[in-house]
Amino acid sequence: MDFHEKSTQHRWTFDSPSRLQALREQSAARGFANYVETVCPSNKPVNTPYSAFGKLNVKSPVPTEAEIAKISPPVQSGVSPVPFVSPVLADNVTAPKELPERLTAEDELDLVNYFTMNMIVMCTTLLEDKTNRVIQDLAKEPKGVRCAPVFGHLPPEVLATAILFFKRLYLNHSVLQHDPVNLSQVCIYLALKVEDIRDFERIEKFLKALGNLDHRTKEVDESEFHHNELTLLQGINFHLAMHHPYRCIRGCIESWKLWSRERIRDAPLYKKISEVSQGLVKQLLFEDTLFLYGPAYVALACLRRANQRVQKKERTDFDDWLEQQCSVQKNQELLAKLNEIDTRFLDVIKPTLQEQFKLIQGRSVGPLKKYKVFAKSIKKIKSKKKRAAEKPPVQPSLSSGKKFKVDKKVNNPTR
Repeated sequence: MDFHEKSTQHRWTFDSPSRLQALREQSAARGFANYVETVCPSNKPVNTPYSAFGKLNVKSPVPTEAEIAKISPPVQSGVSPVPFVSPVLADNVTAPKELPERLTAEDELDLVNYFTMNMIVMCTTLLEDKTNRVIQDLAKEPKGVRCAPVFGHLPPEVLATAILFFKRLYLNHSVLQHDPVNLSQVCIYLALKVEDIRDFERIEKFLKALGNLDHRTKEVDESEFHHNELTLLQGINFHLAMHHPYRCIRGCIESWKLWSRERIRDAPLYKKISEVSQGLVKQLLFEDTLFLYGPAYVALACLRRANQRVQKKERTDFDDWLEQQCSVQKNQELLAKLNEIDTRFLDVIKPTLQEQFKLIQGRSVGPLKKYKVFAKSIKKIKSKKKRAAEKPPVQPSLSSGKKFKVDKKVNNPTR
């Protein structure tokens, strides 16, 4: 086993989309089974590591390919995988007569993309420096207004790390098990620490910055927030090392500059290509690209597509540089990988991020309605249990007419 196979990146890389679909089917079934356990207090408690909007009881490691194959065998192209049926729900839980409409794996994926979009909006929202007022449209503001994003001008790796934390967590867990609103905030906080952004190390400062966006965040308890952070760490199996295509893009552009110094002297061209390629990477964060391909392949595919858009050519100088980086056989394998990324993802995504947002908002309307029904009932049950736990035990009163026996041996001990 080489170093690559031992790395966390290899453990979170899958060989086919059917493996990801099998995991999502399994997570959706477990989330629904967990919900049934929550709304059926009359049933006996089931020994399961899943808890609705609660903490994990055991560590949840990433399953191996052999374990996934036992759950769902490899699926042929054009054939949908068989849905996973939870044995917890089938054997131990009696479902009530009236249940909300179940969330499918596709519904949960749309919800994950919706909350991923909210994370991007959260990190890019502008605030006025003096009043901390949210600026909706900078073009409509008067001239001279000083503003900055909520968490400052962050490198793109921070947001990508937060999104990968979020997607890895909900690859093996359901949105019915852990609240995605709270966990998305925790993902941003943990990403800031992992990427060594020390301005928000103190949890009070981070929650204050979130409170400027949403006043309801000011009511978040710090102990609950740290509890959610531990839940996230357990959910991603404490794999904090993240590898992104951004560093590969910067390195490839520098190498390309040295190779084509006498051919292309237009410095703004490189900057434009870098911006377009990084924008493509941000759009691919909504897809399963980084679960199926390494960061270097994704970086090269985005650079090749950015060159085609900026230079408006099918064959660019970047393709000539790419051919000279490896042998003929390796070059054919590399081009096959890049063509797969083009066909599966880059040809499918929208031209701009705003159009991608509109597509995600349209797809998430139905799943959001289903999810709110589940979340409302779970919140109602949790508040009812909390009130019952905080209620003091009823002491029997003498005025009730009941007679109490007095143990003479205890009250009148022998001398």
